[in-house]
Amino acid sequence: MVSRWLVRTVSKEVAESAEARDEENVFESEGAAHIAGAFDRTLMRLTKMTAELADAAERRLGEGFVLFQENDEAKLRAFREEDQALNNLSHEISDTVVRTMAMRQPMAQDLRLLVSLFRIARDLERVADCSVSLTRRGRHLQRPLSADLTAAIGTMTQATARLLRAVMEDYQNGTELILAQAEEEDEKINLLFRDFMELLRKENEAGNCSVDDVMRWFSVARVLERAGDHIVHVADAIYFFRHGQYAAEAEED
Repeated sequence: MVSRWLVRTVSKEVAESAEARDEENVFESEGAAHIAGAFDRTLMRLTKMTAELADAAERRLGEGFVLFQENDEAKLRAFREEDQALNNLSHEISDTVVRTMAMRQPMAQDLRLLVSLFRIARDLERVADCSVSLTRRGRHLQRPLSADLTAAIGTMTQATARLLRAVMEDYQNGTELILAQAEEEDEKINLLFRDFMELLRKENEAGNCSVDDVMRWFSVARVLERAGDHIVHVADAIYFFRHGQYAAEAEED
């Protein structure tokens, strides 16, 4: 679970930002100090909501794979309904960020944190959406499922969940190579995708998989490959928060 450490990490950074504002004598009146306190509370609330979204995105990857195998209609319906709650949480984060930027006009680290949380929430929502897509695209596969293909999808799911966990844990630890490491792990997921496609070709040639099922299996694997890309976007947003520019801009410099 990422909630506890993410809140703890950003709490420290919010406190440091507040101390910096005090040192610069930006807020001189009691009224201004009250506004600063409210702003810091908003940052913490946003951080907690983002942590909840990260926890849910990781959890639902595993749950989605289980439901992909079970194909239980009642459980699938409940799983999709829960996704709407996560979408609402992501939208609340985005709306709060926009309102805060418009009303508080933050600068420097505070502004970078808000921009980063906006981007992180958007991509975490899409990772969670990938879990729903995994279950939907598996509904019409021929049953029983191919054991080899199912195992390969399970391996991709585990690799994707590990990547998300690693990105958030590296953020906690302040690892400077977080983006490079995320891209390296994402490439491993891409390799798993290519291996899966080769296995799928062999299953089709052996007569174990129809043309329709080939397309369905492909779409399932593609969903997980895209989830890995979204997690790399999360890492890029964290890089921006740490350095004040995106990695592509740093390479140009």
